[in-house]
Amino acid sequence: MTFKLQDFYCPFSSAINQHCEVACQHTLKWLRLFKLVTDESVYKTLEAAKYHKLAARICPNVSLEALKSFSDSMLLFFILDEQSEDAGTSGQPEMLKPQHERLVDILTHAELSKPDTPTELAMQDIWQRLLQLHHTPLPLRLRFAKSVKEYFEGLRWEALNHSRGITPDVEAYIKMRPFTNGAYLCFDLIQIIDLLRN
Repeated sequence: MTFKLQDFYCPFSSAINQHCEVACQHTLKWLRLFKLVTDESVYKTLEAAKYHKLAARICPNVSLEALKSFSDSMLLFFILDEQSEDAGTSGQPEMLKPQHERLVDILTHAELSKPDTPTELAMQDIWQRLLQLHHTPLPLRLRFAKSVKEYFEGLRWEALNHSRGITPDVEAYIKMRPFTNGAYLCFDLIQIIDLLRN
């Protein structure tokens, strides 16, 4: 049996941010600076994945500093996703909640003891840079924090399923997928970054 795929139609012209490669080099250095990646093979895998090109195509018109922040954010959330999968696979999903709550505290400006883990320091760095670049409206900041919180809840749901060997039914999977893949937080982050057009 053969299948004929429909031609893909996109009504938008192709564009990529002029700062693509500079942002890429920044993000790779940023990963090392915050010790988010210590395994050289993982670092090479991330480098080869070319996430910076995805960031540069999503945000073709923003400034260099804005693109750096977006590219860094994408890699941070990717790493957090990997950490959650590891916690589920190792049967330790309960370890995720305190970490996730501290990361959300950084976004909501709640009282927070000095960040001391690589992910906490990296999240604080990104958020401070975004706030310095532009006065993001409070409702948008709060919505982004809520979306990040829901993303983390989705990751913990997945980790718990992994640890217990549970395969969710299709209905549950469809309901949770926008949270577990970070769709809503990405939409909010794109809106924040889009305020920083060239």
